[in-house]
Amino acid sequence: MEKRAAVIATLDLSDNVDRKALVIDKMKKAWSQKKFREKSSGKKPYSISMTLNTKQKLNAMAEEKGMKINEMIEYLVQNEFKKRAINE
Repeated sequence: MEKRAAVIATLDLSDNVDRKALVIDKMKKAWSQKKFREKSSGKKPYSISMTLNTKQKLNAMAEEKGMKINEMIEYLVQNEFKKRAINE
């Protein structure tokens, strides 16, 4: 509670309006990012490279099944994993 009061007092006493707006904007973005991370429980973002042709095929497959791209990738991986487990 003391930290919150100190931050509010610091912002209130700031004479630089532009700096105050920038700090408030950064705080809002940080809070938004925190809430987003909390909501995506158990999920971690990954970055992968693929050709445009592969991306188009992935988009078409996802659209055909009514899925988002990340859901389609999970679906494909899970199905391939199941097929391999059956064949062993």
